[in-house]
Amino acid sequence: MKEINYIIDLPLPITQDFKSLKKEGLAHIQKVSGNEWTNLNPSDPGVTILDQLCYALTELGYCNDFPISDILTNSDDKLILKDQFYLPKEILTTSPITCNDYIKYIVDEVNEVENVVLLPIQSNLSYIKGVYIVYLSIVSTVKKPIEITTICRTTFYRLNKRRNMGELFMMPLPLEKITYTLNGKLQISNEVEVSKTLSLIENKINTYIFPKAIQEEDDQLLLDGEDTDTIYNGPEMRHGWISDANLGQKKDTITTRNLINIILSIEGVINIQELQISGAKNSDFVTSTTSQLLSFDLNKLEITYTNLKNDNSTTKTNALSLPDLSFDTASNNEEKLPKGKYRDINSYYSIQNTFPEIYAVGENAINSNASDFQIAQSRQLKGYLTLFDQILANQFSQLANVPQLFSFKNGITGTPSELKNFYTSKTSDEKEHLKYPVPYLSFSPTYFYQPLYTIPNIKPLLKNNDVFNFSLETRTKNVAEEMSWKKFKDDPYNSYIRGLQDLVEDETINLTRRNEMLDHLLARHGESPLLINTVIEGSIYTGNSDKDKIIIKSLYLQNLGLLSYYRFKGYNYLGAKKIEKIELELPLNLEQLLIDVSSVRFYLESEKDIIIPKNEKFENDFIFNTNKVDQIEKIRKQDFINYAALELQLNILLSLKTPYINYLENTLNNLEEKKCILCEHTQSQSEKCQDCKNQLEQIQQCLWFLKERRGLVCIENCLLYPFDNSIVITQSTKNGPYYKIKNFLSYTETIVLNTLLANATSCTIDTNSNGIELTINGTTTYELIETTQTVENINWEQVATIGSNCFFGISSENSPENAETIETITLLFPDYIPYFNTDYFKNRLDTLLENTLPIEVSYSYRFVSQENLNRFIPAFIDWHNNLVFNNSTYKKTTEVVSVLSNIMNKIPKE
Repeated sequence: MKEINYIIDLPLPITQDFKSLKKEGLAHIQKVSGNEWTNLNPSDPGVTILDQLCYALTELGYCNDFPISDILTNSDDKLILKDQFYLPKEILTTSPITCNDYIKYIVDEVNEVENVVLLPIQSNLSYIKGVYIVYLSIVSTVKKPIEITTICRTTFYRLNKRRNMGELFMMPLPLEKITYTLNGKLQISNEVEVSKTLSLIENKINTYIFPKAIQEEDDQLLLDGEDTDTIYNGPEMRHGWISDANLGQKKDTITTRNLINIILSIEGVINIQELQISGAKNSDFVTSTTSQLLSFDLNKLEITYTNLKNDNSTTKTNALSLPDLSFDTASNNEEKLPKGKYRDINSYYSIQNTFPEIYAVGENAINSNASDFQIAQSRQLKGYLTLFDQILANQFSQLANVPQLFSFKNGITGTPSELKNFYTSKTSDEKEHLKYPVPYLSFSPTYFYQPLYTIPNIKPLLKNNDVFNFSLETRTKNVAEEMSWKKFKDDPYNSYIRGLQDLVEDETINLTRRNEMLDHLLARHGESPLLINTVIEGSIYTGNSDKDKIIIKSLYLQNLGLLSYYRFKGYNYLGAKKIEKIELELPLNLEQLLIDVSSVRFYLESEKDIIIPKNEKFENDFIFNTNKVDQIEKIRKQDFINYAALELQLNILLSLKTPYINYLENTLNNLEEKKCILCEHTQSQSEKCQDCKNQLEQIQQCLWFLKERRGLVCIENCLLYPFDNSIVITQSTKNGPYYKIKNFLSYTETIVLNTLLANATSCTIDTNSNGIELTINGTTTYELIETTQTVENINWEQVATIGSNCFFGISSENSPENAETIETITLLFPDYIPYFNTDYFKNRLDTLLENTLPIEVSYSYRFVSQENLNRFIPAFIDWHNNLVFNNSTYKKTTEVVSVLSNIMNKIPKE
């Protein structure tokens, strides 16, 4: 059938309908002018002007109907995404939260792991959210103990990179393979090779017992109609999505009926008879513990195969090794982004170019023979029409800057086209170092505009257009006028651009509109604007409440992708950076300290601290430089290794750095006015010097909080207090006696001991004059005491199969005396900074914590005195650095934990 092309004549929207716009314009003219304007025919100049304006409005209406993808497409035909949108995998995914999330994460991260058993050990303490035992199903090709140990350690490191607050992981262990032999008569067809059939049987049995987690390509799933929210619910996957159904669960009971059904489902298998499980207590079924993985040896099966063509039977015994079947599940996760077409919306073509020549407003309307009267008439009409031009040009500019209007980042100018033009003719060095002229700058504009230098013969209409009509060189009149005009256009301080800025921009309206737009963006990303406004009310950057809200909301949105992904994550105590010690020694003189502190404004955490000198102020002629703040406050993935996500979130929303800076500057000013040089006085000679000494210590503490801890100290108490699940050891899992380590173990010490036992080649328990001692590998010794605690629920692990009869397991142990009052996390702030120690700040902090933390994570916060900080900070540094870099040193860790715990207990809670 021949295809027929046709156009449907539909009414245009009024914004693109010239006749409707003109009709509405004429109606308005009649209403306003009454009987004063009677000639509304095309011959009337006023109607001609109306015609031109209506045509221009249809152009604007046409541009307004562009697809949003076109409006958001750059001149390089690429969609503007940065600071506009988060891709699904950036905003919908989260760092692992559930057990299934962690299993998917490990399978995706560690290539040699096929599946995982991850089980929580329930804790009775409030400050420990969950302790997990991890068992790995490792690919069969990995057999060497050293390789298996490396895989376990790699998994342990990966888990701690994604560990949530209050959660702890024991060192992963490989699933212990328990192999039973199958006896029976297997009849197969001779059409299939024996080894292939046996391989299929073994693979299917293993898959039934504990299937390998299957990863699928995101793109194909989307094409198949899978819901986006489902695909991206969980951690971001590098090698393909894993559904909960594709994770599979380990089966700990296998019956002969299960095995018969599996074997008969294999192509080429005709029958299986007299199947029994050799080596089991019951030949009809076998069971395994959580740490064990069942497997079956098929070598003892009596195999017969039938030649279907000649009907002959031959019996063979299977003595072939079974090949390993592996599958490549790598996938391509590239996002399919919408395509747009670049539209040069900002370019404006003046309506004066389309008027009939008789109106004398176009490019060649006035010639050199025109009289002064004709020139005056032309300029008078051009002045009238230029008002319409300016309004229309600004509307086109507003539409072109929709990407900026709804960007996470605050704009810096209301005329982006001039910003672009300013740098066009500059050298590369100038582009890097030349600052954008102040007159073009504004704080987060919401109305955009552009100059009309391209309107024909516009120069005489612009105020002070002749300010550059001078030169020390001899030039012709035309050349001089051309150069003067060029200098005027390039001058960001000319009267026209400044007047245009004053006319268009109203800071009060801009701030209100920008706040509302940021509220919309927050809500669009699932954040409550009401909550955010409540929390940030009172946070300080500029001293102007509306501006401060805009700055903080913008910062939060720019970093929301990472903050959302790592929302509940704790810091990585295995990989965090070393914390530098506080300089408690007093400086040689106050003048040097003034220089040191005055040079520090903010710190940008990265591979190396970047110091922003004070002379690079955040204000330039009273215009706040939001770009510099964006750079300084930018959160990087590395930060989530050194800090918990909560610390980074609190730093932004509560603007924690600014109170430190303000306090430092005020304190330094006070010290400077006292004119006290410490080296000239002693404490006994001058009471004033003691005050100065106290303030100097506070200054050093503040600098440490700024440089090392983002304005606060956050302690996860599960890493600080003695571990409530201790290791129990015995030489007989039936009769005892049972022993525990004499001293309380911290979490890291428990991990070390657990790892030593899991990988030990020998283990002995001896009683001598010194007491009871546990010796591991003949070298490492721990003191033991006998325990009478209940041990029925322990999953015992044998230390070594040769030369040892020791077993160990994890059991509930005595907890700290105040365990029921210990929260999951504790936050600490200096109490001498007025901003912190107020009911208003505490209420905001409570509001944020109560609405941010998971319900099972409890918290407390403390405001610490200078005296207590002098003791706490060194102890905290030793504990943190010892935890990260010396976590295998048993005695040192115990001493450090004890010191810090005692100091913490003496700091009063709020």
